[in-house]
Amino acid sequence: MQLLECLEEKQAGYLRKQTVLAIAERDEQFALAWFVHMLRSPTLFEEQVLAIAYALNWQVISPEQLASLFGDNASDSVDQKSVDDVLIANSVPTESIDHNTLYRTLGYVSAIVNWQGETSCHGDAATTALSKLPESLFNNVRQQVAPQLKDVTLFGAQGAGSKDESIRNNSNFYTPLPNVSLELAIMERLTANMVGTDIRYAEPPVILRYLPGQYYHWHYDHIYPHNDNIQQQLTQFGQRVTTGILNMNENFAGGQTEFKVPQLSLSPKTGQIIAFSNIDDNGERALNSIHRGAPVKSGEKWVMTLWFRDKPFWLRNCLLGG
Repeated sequence: MQLLECLEEKQAGYLRKQTVLAIAERDEQFALAWFVHMLRSPTLFEEQVLAIAYALNWQVISPEQLASLFGDNASDSVDQKSVDDVLIANSVPTESIDHNTLYRTLGYVSAIVNWQGETSCHGDAATTALSKLPESLFNNVRQQVAPQLKDVTLFGAQGAGSKDESIRNNSNFYTPLPNVSLELAIMERLTANMVGTDIRYAEPPVILRYLPGQYYHWHYDHIYPHNDNIQQQLTQFGQRVTTGILNMNENFAGGQTEFKVPQLSLSPKTGQIIAFSNIDDNGERALNSIHRGAPVKSGEKWVMTLWFRDKPFWLRNCLLGG
């Protein structure tokens, strides 16, 4: 059984903890997938400890790897007795696990899932924060995604998946969930934390690339029900209520994220997260959320966009607990 099958069983309401632990004990790839998924889902302490233990047992992750992707910012407030209690209660084989390594790894995981950046408010338009993620992390994601980029589509009057170069002409990649990209999982978690929305409401992330001359003209992220098909999707998945944009680089000219009302132009910085609401207090389209990606003049612009709906997304369910 793979992680996707476990998520299907969890959604149906009959996934058992012992099933998950048994698979993690015998399947190296599952242990890795579970660890990565743990970072991008609303897991509690017990699941974090168990996912870490099995990943370390298979040696598919290490605290050094997390340090290289997140920086040396591990939490030093790990409750070691509580960790040991979880392992004992679940009969986890720990003969090949160094407990100090487990505590250090949990320290990094805790720092990632609880990260809070220093935010700056830009009037009523947007809020920003600097994640300080290393450039090497973004380079890894660009290398992973580049071969899979496709011409962008949108929710237009012709329905989902329509093209309109009068609005935008860049390329993108909708990342499937689940996946085993540790880098992406960290980016998603930090963006959700900064936006201030439970990560279970996040869509799969979208990676976008803009080449010279490419743009995304003035638009709203709020989805308008142009037809019955779009209305059906809104009923099933909910409205895009909040947007989080993570800038992956800054070595290009142009490409600012700009808002009309109030007028605001944000020059991209590597690791910068931009957040804004797409709905007003009445749940209607927020008129001040109209924004654009200005044309890139030279170089390549890379961003990750994470939209948050008003309904949870089942592929972000944790495997254990509620």
